Amino acid sequence: MYPAKVLLAVTVVSSLLLGCGADLQGDEAPVPLDTQSAAIAGGFDVRGSRLVPYMVSVQQELYGYTSHACGGTLIGQGWVLTAAHCAYDAFTQTMPLPPSMLSVVIGDLDLVSVDPSARHAVTEVVIHPGFAPRLFDNDVALLRVATAPRAALAYDREHSAAFPYADGLTLGWGMVTLTEVPPLPAPPAYLPPHFYGGSDQLQGLVVHSLSTAECKSRFAADEPEIAALVSDRHVCIASVLPGERGVCQGDSGGPLVVYDRRQREFVVAGVTSFGAHECGSSSHPQVFTRISSFADFVHQTTGF
Repeated sequence: MYPAKVLLAVTVVSSLLLGCGADLQGDEAPVPLDTQSAAIAGGFDVRGSRLVPYMVSVQQELYGYTSHACGGTLIGQGWVLTAAHCAYDAFTQTMPLPPSMLSVVIGDLDLVSVDPSARHAVTEVVIHPGFAPRLFDNDVALLRVATAPRAALAYDREHSAAFPYADGLTLGWGMVTLTEVPPLPAPPAYLPPHFYGGSDQLQGLVVHSLSTAECKSRFAADEPEIAALVSDRHVCIASVLPGERGVCQGDSGGPLVVYDRRQREFVVAGVTSFGAHECGSSSHPQVFTRISSFADFVHQTTGF
C-alpha cells in the first residue's frame, strides 16, 4: 500500500499533465550531493511541449556564451513572467539587464540543444519598481518578446494569503547535482544546463502550499534572516512527497501552477524566488512571489 501522500501526488500529477499524455519518470530517491551540501530534490521528467506550452527558459548571453539562467511563464502573446532577480546583475548592480543580453526559449523542454525556431529575442525588460535585490521583495519582472506562440497560462489575480492554494506543480531546469564546471569551449557557444549541474530535461515537482505563519516558523529556528523576509506577498511550498525535494538555483522565475476552482482553469500563482541555503531541505519551504499581490503591476504593464 502506498502512503496517502504518494497517492495524492500521483493524482495531482495526473490532473495537471497526464490528461495530455505526459511522460513522467519519477525518481525513487533524491540525487545525493557531496558531503558539504544537502541532497537536491528529485523531480520527474516532463516531456512534450504541448503539455506545458507556456513554460519558458530565460537565457543570458554573456562574454560570448549563452546559457539557461531562469524559468519563466508565457502569460500572454508577447509577455513572459519571471523573477526580477533574473533580470538583475548583482555583480554590476545593473537593473534591468539590457534586452540584448536576454533571450527566451519556448516550446523546447530538452535544453541539451535548442531549436533555433524556439529561441525568441527579448525587446523590453520591466522590473517591478519596488524590487529590493537584497531582500527579494517585489521579486517579479516581465519580458516582452518579439515573437512568441499564442499558448499562454493565465495568472492569478484574486487569491490572498488568507486563501491557501490546493496542491500544485512547480517546473524548472535548475540544479540537480553539484559538479565541477568543465573547461569552457571557445566562444561563441551554447552551454546546456548539465554544464553547471542543472537538468537538460524540464523537471516537475508536486507541491502543497503553507500558510505564511507556518512558513516563517519553519525558518525561524536556524535561518531567522530568511523568516524575516517572508510576507503575505509570498507563497511558501513544500513537496508532497517525503525526502529532500525542492527547487534550486536555475529554477528561479519558474511557475507555481495551480488549479483555480472558481475560474475553472490552471493559473500561475507564484514565481520561484528564494529559499533555504541548502536546496531541497525537507525542513525548509521554498518561497515564491505571490502573483495575485502583483496583479495590478502585471495588468498595467501588459494590458491583460
